[in-house]
Amino acid sequence: MQLNEITWQTMEPYVGGTFRIDFAGGQHVDLKLTDVKKVLDAHLDPRLTRDSFSLYFVGPAETLLPQAIYPMRHETLDEPLQIFIVPIGKVPEGFRYEAVFT
Repeated sequence: MQLNEITWQTMEPYVGGTFRIDFAGGQHVDLKLTDVKKVLDAHLDPRLTRDSFSLYFVGPAETLLPQAIYPMRHETLDEPLQIFIVPIGKVPEGFRYEAVFT
């Protein structure tokens, strides 16, 4: 799956699944996809080809990832997805992140 092919519908089956971010030196961080939310039902700009949506992830409490583009791997995907995530808060399970798609 390519980044431009992602929609809220294609990501819903991954809710509850783990996405891995690999770093140099063999380090990695696992993020759990906790929710997919559609943002707009109707497009204001006719150039948009998909509904706007957000992905929400939770990562470990001991690692806060700064906002950035990360190569996120899932066991069922051939290639990592380059996703821009932003930390949005702390929850009991760890840090919460959001990725917005328009």
